[in-house]
Amino acid sequence: MIKPPLLAEATAHRRQLAHSVGELIDGHGNNGGSFVIASTDTSTVVADPRVGLDTVIVLMPTNAAGATEYGAGTLYVSARGAGSFTVTSTATAAARNFDYAVLATGYSA
Repeated sequence: MIKPPLLAEATAHRRQLAHSVGELIDGHGNNGGSFVIASTDTSTVVADPRVGLDTVIVLMPTNAAGATEYGAGTLYVSARGAGSFTVTSTATAAARNFDYAVLATGYSA
């Protein structure tokens, strides 16, 4: 889990905490990334240290080929584990680009 540092000085710590909350309010959660599925691939592993067994992965296509497969329903997250998730798809004529968000469903230490 990625967390802001704990600062020894209380005022600096509160300032960092307020800044982090402000970033979340502005939509900058630092909880996403992007990946590309090569045209011939039917399975793609995405490494991300924020992913765990209880993680929800939200996908968003960012090119026409990705949108076509996403809309056809032939693309899905087939596995989640400590530090990665797997996306299963069909082979196509073009590479498919996606952004993703990592959302936790529960707390794990």
